[in-house]
Amino acid sequence: MDDRVLADQQPSNLTPVETARAVEADGWDGQWFMDSQSLGGDPYVAMGAWAAATGRIRLATGVTNPLTRHPAVTAAAAATLQAISGGRAVLASAGAIPPSPISAMRRSGSPPSTACCASCRPC
Repeated sequence: MDDRVLADQQPSNLTPVETARAVEADGWDGQWFMDSQSLGGDPYVAMGAWAAATGRIRLATGVTNPLTRHPAVTAAAAATLQAISGGRAVLASAGAIPPSPISAMRRSGSPPSTACCASCRPC
């Protein structure tokens, strides 16, 4: 096993479960799932499907933002995924540095966040 990781790419002719099985069969070691509420589906749902369909590859968020996904919700999702995957889940968490706009907030018409990502409270 090497350190090859596929970054959130899925052929359109395969279902997510078929893609998961094909990626694992091809020897990939992991899959990153984009977490942007306005640019794609929910990564934790997709990661759960992949976890149930595979037995070896690591599954990671790339990345979860604590300003757009509450940390308690993230913790519950990550713990559930860890149980389903048998410990293969990786949680990557970070956020934009204010006043840099966050795509999920910008696309919803909300103003850019003014919270510091390290502390999740106003700067």
